[in-house]
Amino acid sequence: MKKKIKFNLRRMSDSTLEVFTQAVVKAMTESPFFPGPPPELTAAEAATIAFSKALAIAKMGGKNELADKDAKHDILLDAFFALYSYVNLTANGDEQVLTASAFDFTKTPEPTPPLGEVRITEANNSQPNAITVSVNRQKGVRMYQYSYTEDPITPESEWVRQSSTRSKFTFKNLKSGKRYWFKVMAMGVNEQVQESEPVLKMAA
Repeated sequence: MKKKIKFNLRRMSDSTLEVFTQAVVKAMTESPFFPGPPPELTAAEAATIAFSKALAIAKMGGKNELADKDAKHDILLDAFFALYSYVNLTANGDEQVLTASAFDFTKTPEPTPPLGEVRITEANNSQPNAITVSVNRQKGVRMYQYSYTEDPITPESEWVRQSSTRSKFTFKNLKSGKRYWFKVMAMGVNEQVQESEPVLKMAA
């Protein structure tokens, strides 16, 4: 997989954006990988200077100055998106060129680990006529399916199923004094599925 830089400027505060864009312009201006300089870098440098000035004025000004700063902010983002696209295209995955731009790298996706054993860690009477089932947490789980059926388990047992993204679920409206079996199925990426052993608990 080719290395790429990321465009995360929209999430930055004004002060962080000012420092970051200045650093990118400086790094690319001094780098032999971006001779010329390319028009995208020239436009980004001009937008950086304009934004920095507008930001300083806005800190001491009123609504008009703030509006001007916001306008310069949008121009800056547009200019740097063009520069970001230029760098990715020019580098074509070359990590040395990408590093020289001072843009941040995208994170390399980590391989998805296989789902481990699914265990019910707790089955508690959290309130009258309700039992809360908890399961061990692990990476890679996208959804849990919680199920229960009345004791005893037979081939004809009907399981009540509820899905949740959380590692804890409460079954309500159970019959006090009646025993129930609970089990949990964890579902991960790439159609991975693991099911726990059933656990018996009496409703209070």
